[in-house]
Amino acid sequence: MFEQIGTVIIVIVVLVVGAGLGLFAGFVLGRHKGQEMARGVKNEELEEAKTSLENARFENAELSARNAAAQAQIEGVNQQLAFAKSQLAQAQQAEQIRIQQERERAAAEAERKRQADAQAAEVKRAEQEARLKEQSKVLEALAPVAKNLDTLQNKVTQIEEGRKREMGALGAQLKGLNDQQARLDKETSSLSAALRNNKVRGAWGEAQLKNIVESAGLLEHVDFDTQVVVTDADGRTLRPDMIVHLPGGKTIPIDAKVPYADYQRACEIPDTASPEDIARRDDLLRSHAKALREHVRALGEKAYWNAFDVAPDFVVAFIPNEALLQAALEADPTLMDDAFSRKVA
Repeated sequence: MFEQIGTVIIVIVVLVVGAGLGLFAGFVLGRHKGQEMARGVKNEELEEAKTSLENARFENAELSARNAAAQAQIEGVNQQLAFAKSQLAQAQQAEQIRIQQERERAAAEAERKRQADAQAAEVKRAEQEARLKEQSKVLEALAPVAKNLDTLQNKVTQIEEGRKREMGALGAQLKGLNDQQARLDKETSSLSAALRNNKVRGAWGEAQLKNIVESAGLLEHVDFDTQVVVTDADGRTLRPDMIVHLPGGKTIPIDAKVPYADYQRACEIPDTASPEDIARRDDLLRSHAKALREHVRALGEKAYWNAFDVAPDFVVAFIPNEALLQAALEADPTLMDDAFSRKVA
């Protein structure tokens, strides 16, 4: 709107300046023509002056028409300028109203915020007072507890002193257990070294077998005999480790020998060993299973049952350690079926 008003004012100024210049030019031109007419007295010059005067009149009339048109344009522009001023006044009034409304709104918002802050501060103060009252109540309620805690602290101190005395006694017991464990490890090492000897290992198996049958209530020379020498139908001399006597004159031969060397070396390799040592342990366990299979084959070929008048068609292979059999079966699952096929239990 302001740009349109500026454009109208510029047009009015241009028209006014143009009209003034036209009037001045007409005045100067008429004066010049009059002077020329005054100087010439000749008839032919008078005619020319008349002609010039008519032209001047015509130009004056044209300038008057232009002046009137310019005056009309100026009036139109004045009307437009007045309208623009009224529009501007209305816009200024509307803007003042808007500014006033904005100021009132800002004042109302500030008042609302002030009231909200005051309410929040009041709520916070009330909460703090309530919290302080609650804490006071808690402290009052905890006063007996604090007294009990002092008593409890004294009891805890007494318990701690007793615990220290007990820990001292427990330390002495643990030291004794460590000593016993050291002696047990030493004896185990000695036993392991002794079992490397075939003769000692055989005696160990026989002793284990004898302990088992005696714990079952059997009596030597009554229910069983050891190291019995017999001869089979082919004239071979056989010596089973034990003969168990059954009712009716029946007998069951038992052999207590078992391979042990490869299993013992495999047990010396821990689970935390390197992959190469673990692979070596697996090879030793397979060798142990192979040795046990070979022992079963040799025991089946002896055919102990043929050396007795009344005996079942099988021989018992006593293995003094369950781990020995378990390790062999894990390495060779078909070992048990092969033993039964060879009449070895």
